[in-house]
Amino acid sequence: MRFRLHVVSPCSEAWDSFREDAPGRRHCGSCDRTVVDLTSMTEREAMRLALTEKSGLCGRVLADERGVAVFEQRASGRRLGRASAVAALALGAAACATSADTPPAFAPPSPSVAVQPPAQAVADATWSGYEEPPFADQDEDGLRDEADECPDKPGPLPKGCPIVVVTLGGMAMGPLEQVQFAAGSARVPKDSEKMLDEVVAILIDEPAVILEVRGHSQGEAKGLGMARANAVKQYLVKAGIDEARLLTRDIGDAEPIDDPRKPARNRRVDFRIAPAPADPTAPGSTI
Repeated sequence: MRFRLHVVSPCSEAWDSFREDAPGRRHCGSCDRTVVDLTSMTEREAMRLALTEKSGLCGRVLADERGVAVFEQRASGRRLGRASAVAALALGAAACATSADTPPAFAPPSPSVAVQPPAQAVADATWSGYEEPPFADQDEDGLRDEADECPDKPGPLPKGCPIVVVTLGGMAMGPLEQVQFAAGSARVPKDSEKMLDEVVAILIDEPAVILEVRGHSQGEAKGLGMARANAVKQYLVKAGIDEARLLTRDIGDAEPIDDPRKPARNRRVDFRIAPAPADPTAPGSTI
């Protein structure tokens, strides 16, 4: 998994100046946030933080003057290294980033241009492991434009289109991809079961999280979005998740993915973190 990080209002305090809370995690006194070194974090750990860290996080990036900080994850392990898939990770307005005073664990080469991003500004940053591709790639997601279904929007390989992400408190991150459905169908496809099993594992690890399951449709039968959301909900319930933690919502065609070449991408289910219901013992709500 490769992460692109967008940081707002960066700060320049040294990593060693932060109080250590846990291995790989420290506390920034100036912004009262948890500071994490993403290069030492597994995909599972990063995803859990996105689901549970309500106060926001600080990200550590190597900054230059261009636009994105890229962290990569090795396909053979769960630590940040090389891989093909790309996901988006955004920290909210209170997030902060430090300079490159602590290099990633595997010590990639230094960036060709290294500057400190100005405080109270959007950080333009590219990780030192990133290199300009020798082909046209306007959204810089590693996929050449002629093979990219969304050439102006970065997204994961092999299609290169943005993924739907879990969001919480101004922070959004992958790797939760949307569940795609066949036309007119509410059957959960086999190729989505692995991703849903990862959702199950995280919900088991984090029992306080309430998940909203959102069904979408594209010019199809009325109520099909809800049927899709309920199908995904039932998959999670059968896997051991209490239905009181799963809310379903019919979005219908109100939030289309704007790509006329690929209308099928709107036949989907995505996820959001939801507030806990007023009565936590009540069964899952239907919005």
